[in-house]
Amino acid sequence: ADTFPHSKRKHLFSLGSSTKFKPFLKRWHEEHLDDSDLQDSTESTNSGIVNRLNQGLGKHYLAEITPELIEKFFRNKKNIKTGKPITKKTVKNYLAVLRPALQDAVRKNLITKNPVDTVQIKGAASKDKESVEPFSHNEMNYLLSICSGQLHNIFKFNYWTGLRPSELIEIKYSDIRDGKLFVARKRTADSKGPEPLKTPSSYRSIKLLPDALAAVEDQKQYTKEHVFHNPNTNKPWRSPKPYHDAWERLVN
Repeated sequence: ADTFPHSKRKHLFSLGSSTKFKPFLKRWHEEHLDDSDLQDSTESTNSGIVNRLNQGLGKHYLAEITPELIEKFFRNKKNIKTGKPITKKTVKNYLAVLRPALQDAVRKNLITKNPVDTVQIKGAASKDKESVEPFSHNEMNYLLSICSGQLHNIFKFNYWTGLRPSELIEIKYSDIRDGKLFVARKRTADSKGPEPLKTPSSYRSIKLLPDALAAVEDQKQYTKEHVFHNPNTNKPWRSPKPYHDAWERLVN
């Protein structure tokens, strides 16, 4: 390969010449999942990244995966929803999967060095989040006046606690003690079940104000373990999406 550096067949004489990228990455990902304790949402995100990497790079041999090829892949990658170039943050998310995978290839003597080490990170700047104006008390009181029952209670509770919906739908009565809520778990759109919170600081206690406590007290006529149920099924919310949908219908 060093003798004919511009040859199109140089990969045939290199380490990793008989190993295609796609089966290697797929196998690495499966082994990585078996040995990790990733949350369901992170596991789902990484699986999607592996699939998209294989769509773009899977036909190549490991020895053909160069910094230039990786950079070209990112230049051609578009946001699925907007059709615009992906952001630097998205590129970093891809590299967080690609880097350890190719480092494993180095460790197994399939390639001599990790091409990700010299990849130049380029991409669109992440869009600044729009400032959010919370509802005033009068606006929220009006919204609560046009809904009833379990939806009234969950929206009222959330207004007075500011919980993330993924945390809100996993609250149990046992989490409420001495006028405080102890936040201890969540359920995301990709969760197979309740998950631990992401960081130690996410575990916290919140003093419940009278309106929040009133919502919990009223909810006891409907539920026994989880405080809040989806009123359409009268079972615990399976993900935050139905909650978001119910909220959207109310405000729109």
